[in-house]
Amino acid sequence: SEYFSGALYATYMPLIDIENSLIAFGNVFSFGNNYNAFHLGIGAVSDFSNVEPVFMLGGTINLSKGTSLLLEYTNSKEAMNSDFNGLMSIGVRFRSGKMAWELGGIRPLEDMGGGFFMFPWLKGTILFGAK
Repeated sequence: SEYFSGALYATYMPLIDIENSLIAFGNVFSFGNNYNAFHLGIGAVSDFSNVEPVFMLGGTINLSKGTSLLLEYTNSKEAMNSDFNGLMSIGVRFRSGKMAWELGGIRPLEDMGGGFFMFPWLKGTILFGAK
């Protein structure tokens, strides 16, 4: 609708041996418009033997006609039970008619030591049915 949308996601992360590969899947619900919105994500991460529920809270703030700032917090039940503070993601989205590109990073909300700052990310999105 004009102020509510949902997006299914799935990501396969292959590692050298299939036993350690991961899959993430879920749904993100957005409240707002295409440029300024609050979102809530509910999903899971699995190593094909265990499934761990994951939740996300975040937002998008429009900076210009084709650029937005992204901010998101992610954690899971098991991680919280282990006193993990979660992950913070921050990035920039560049939009055109049917494409969006994101460039940013993901960082644990605790000291990792060794001068670690963040894991970089680059993501492309195709908007099906967009005009």
